Amino acid sequence: SAMSDSTTKTSPLHDKHTALGAKMADFGGWEMPIEYPGGGVLKLSGPDVLARGRRTVVVDLKNAMEKVGYTALVLAAVYVVNIWNFMDGSNGLVASQSLLVAGVLAAWPGQAADLRLAGLVLSAACLGFLPFNLPRARVFLGDAGSHVLGAGVFALAATSWRRGTVPLPALGLLGSAMLIDSGLTLAGRALRGRRIWRAHREHLYQYAVRSGHSHAAVCLAYAGWTLGAAAIAISLSLACS
Repeated sequence: SAMSDSTTKTSPLHDKHTALGAKMADFGGWEMPIEYPGGGVLKLSGPDVLARGRRTVVVDLKNAMEKVGYTALVLAAVYVVNIWNFMDGSNGLVASQSLLVAGVLAAWPGQAADLRLAGLVLSAACLGFLPFNLPRARVFLGDAGSHVLGAGVFALAATSWRRGTVPLPALGLLGSAMLIDSGLTLAGRALRGRRIWRAHREHLYQYAVRSGHSHAAVCLAYAGWTLGAAAIAISLSLACS
């Protein structure tokens, strides 16, 4: 049976609700508001009603876009970290790409001092690792190493973009060697109905190695692509600034 009014408890805001004309109802032994006059529709009045309404809409849209932006950033981070792992199948490839991308971002015109230092540290780490992984691999990155490098490169790139130093198209060019190879491979597997998250040997660099090209040659080819893309990215950025 419904709880009687004599036993229904009220919240500290009960008087505020009733003063605003709220329709009250029992909810778990508490008298709570379920509806306000106007059906809960926001009403604005006064001489500056249009400006106030515009500010309200702008704030709501800004908050919504920030949430969408953060979600997209997290998804992009997950994608890039996994791409770095997928591409770690040829000696020196991931380490050299990380070295070049981080080095270019460190040297980018107008780069902040802290990001410049972070880029140099990441490049130096890759440079110290490369002699053990190229041309003959005595030490491997493994999942942990490739994930760390992917996360480091993404964090450096994303922060450079968020601060307005490096435009997004330029970042796409810098990572184009890795993104194009992985993107074409994953798209091809998806179109053929294969599970894209499964291990495979269908990347372009893997085809190149199986075709007889050395790991060093493949690494140099990808490095050449990235250096060329970096030159284009910097030139376009300077021309548009």
